[in-house]
Amino acid sequence: MLWTGKDGNRYLRSADGSGTDELLFKSPSAPGYVEDWSSDGKRITFSEPNDKKSGLNIWMVAPDGDRKPYPYLPSRFNESWNAISPDGQWMAYRSDQPGQYEILVESIPTGRGRWQISTEGGDWPVWRRDGKELFFRQGTKIMAAPIRLTKTSVEAGKPQALFEVSADTRFQVSRDGRRFLIAMPVEGARAAAPLTVDTDWRAGVLK
Repeated sequence: MLWTGKDGNRYLRSADGSGTDELLFKSPSAPGYVEDWSSDGKRITFSEPNDKKSGLNIWMVAPDGDRKPYPYLPSRFNESWNAISPDGQWMAYRSDQPGQYEILVESIPTGRGRWQISTEGGDWPVWRRDGKELFFRQGTKIMAAPIRLTKTSVEAGKPQALFEVSADTRFQVSRDGRRFLIAMPVEGARAAAPLTVDTDWRAGVLK
């Protein structure tokens, strides 16, 4: 298991819960989000500012190497919610560089090209396990774009809407891309209890 602690540092632990927490690395600048772990286990990605002048950027770290984080794509734009392709050669992520958040796919390491997948906004990309389809959220719609990956290029078809969900819903996809795991409210469930805020608590204490 991999997660970010309240101190902003990243930790590892056995998936069955045994053993103790192992410090992967200390946060280089500020608390951020752990986002993906490549299929071969060689890369872990997370997002946080590269410096005080930059937006939210994608970082990488090798868990079996020197464990020194390095920026994947330092820029003044915001890039986050990334997903490494099953073959480990490409990364899908959201970026506001096009003028609004869209889904882009870029080579790992950078330098072999960048392709825009979404056209009307995009968030939370998820690869099908064979790399032939990329899912993402567009507003309240779950979208799917056919993908063909080669060593030098990305060929993407027109994204198609599959179904609608609540705004800001995250999801995961089965290996064959036919089933989705989505957190949704239960129909007919009791609404959350109201939150009461006392703005003058001292008055009650002094009576």
